[in-house]
Formats: sequence, structure tokens, C-alpha cells
Amino acid sequence: MQPKNLQRVFAALAREGLHVERDGRVYRVRLKDVEGAPAGEVLLPDELPVEAKALRQLAGLAALRHPAGGGVTTVRASPDFHPGDAGVAIGSIVETEGIVVPAAVGTDINCGMRLHVVDLSAEQLLARRDVLVERLKGDYFFSSRDLPMTAEAMQGLFREGLVGWLSAVRRRPLGRWLGQTSISSSRRSIASTSAVRSTGTRAGPPKTSCRRKGWCATGGWRRSAAATTSSRSRWSRRSSTGRARGSGTSARGRWRS
Repeated sequence: MQPKNLQRVFAALAREGLHVERDGRVYRVRLKDVEGAPAGEVLLPDELPVEAKALRQLAGLAALRHPAGGGVTTVRASPDFHPGDAGVAIGSIVETEGIVVPAAVGTDINCGMRLHVVDLSAEQLLARRDVLVERLKGDYFFSSRDLPMTAEAMQGLFREGLVGWLSAVRRRPLGRWLGQTSISSSRRSIASTSAVRSTGTRAGPPKTSCRRKGWCATGGWRRSAAATTSSRSRWSRRSSTGRARGSGTSARGRWRS
């Protein structure tokens, strides 16, 4: 049986042209006057309130179509579902065909929910939930992990990914990193992975990228001759046409560390 306040929300949305139904803990909402539009769906626990504005935004996103073709094919929402300022509900997950929806990207990309698979039963997880919540609160809000980030570490992270970040941390360890002996081995382990190599970071070139005469026919990365005599490695970006872009004296087409 649905709570009375939930029934009132559904009735109010129906007057606004929205059809809302509930199947267990899954809510489905769609615009009544848009034929063929998919329903927006969200899974919410009973203790979380349903916000009418967020449901309206989810239904509007699901009905989005472009006059030249293309539109939204699937819409879901994560449990942090709530109204958004740009007309798209926070927590929306949208699949489109033939269009891109900038408003659905938002201004805080990669901020939100995560789905992790663990080898624990629900009973085991709930038994330790309070401890987990306290640790997460400490890590995210009170810096209990004690992993300070220097400007150099942030620059290394954005320029070179995990390898650059670990290099900076190794040069100037702070907080929990002080006295750690695993930083160097972690850096070598990450740098040796195929995932890092294939991205073209300065951790190293893809093994199959470079061809005869030093050209990288696949547009990969080739190590500069100067790097063999210097501790500061340099990687040259080569064009996919087989001709080198830039030169040793030009900043164009060349990354330096």
C-alpha cells in the first residue's frame, strides 16, 4: 500500500500530464502526451522521499527528441536523485542516439554515485555498515586518510596520470606517505600496465607503435634520442601519416617532463 503523501504526489503529477507508477521500489515516470517516449526509472528505498520536481525533470529528459532525428533512448536515475538547476535531475543516467545533451553532463563531472561489487552478503555488509559509514565520512569530509596533495602532485596527476602523481609523492612524501617503502614499487607496477602504456602517457610507448626510421605509423609515442642521455625522459608525438610533427627545437607536437 502506498503512503498517502505518495498518492498525493502521484495525483499532482498526473494533473501536470505525467504518468507515474511504482513497482516495488522502482518508480517509472513518463509524459502522457509524448508518444513512444521511454519511461524514466529510479530505484529508491522506502525511507527516501520522492521529489515531484525531480520526477518531472526525469520525464522531460526521457522525452527529449531532435527535429532532425535522434533522441533519448533510455533514462535511469541513481539513488542520489534530486532536482537539478539546469532542468536535468541530479543522478540522471541517460543513453542517447544521434544527439548529445550538454545539460545532462552538468558542471561536476564524475561527482556522484559508484557501483561496487563485493564478495559480501547483505547481512555481512549491514552488520558493519555503521563502521563503514564513519570511515567514509572521515575520508571524504575530515581528511582522516591523511593523504595531503601538493601542487606538484596535482600537476603530475593531470599531466601524466597515476604515474606522474606517484612520482611527485615519492619526491616529497607527506602525511601517511612518510616512511612508506611501497611508493616506488607502486609506480613501477602502474607504469608497466598495458592500460597506462596504451594511453600514450610518458610512462612508456605502446610496444607496437613505432615503425622503421623511428616513425610511429599508428600515431603512438616515440622516445627522443636526448632521453637516452638524460634522466628527464621526453616523448615525441608522431603523426599517423608517418611524418614527424614538430622538431627538437619546437614545442609543437612534443611533450616534455
